[in-house]
Amino acid sequence: MAIGSAATNFNIDFVLDNLDIRSYFNAIVGAEDVIESKPDPEVFLKGAGLLGVEPESCVVFEDVPKGAEAALNAGMSAIIVTTTHMEEEFANYPNVLFFISDYTDPRLAELF
Repeated sequence: MAIGSAATNFNIDFVLDNLDIRSYFNAIVGAEDVIESKPDPEVFLKGAGLLGVEPESCVVFEDVPKGAEAALNAGMSAIIVTTTHMEEEFANYPNVLFFISDYTDPRLAELF
């Protein structure tokens, strides 16, 4: 798994280290690692490249429309976590597989 975030590396490190979850991620791409921010696909394409996987094999978890657009621009599917935006705000993104309210949604088990 990879993280492709518009957050600064300091903030990413803070979360990963304080939650002790860094070991779950094989690649981390933050704001300082890219030239263009979302909706440019650079952050996601760089993450896929670091993992050695094709973009079309990736599923992005996003919570904002710009992120869903960046995934679409990268040729990646997206699952939307509806914590900050409503489903209707993602109507223009054909790459959205489905919406979840949290990571306990049973449909996630089908991805693996």
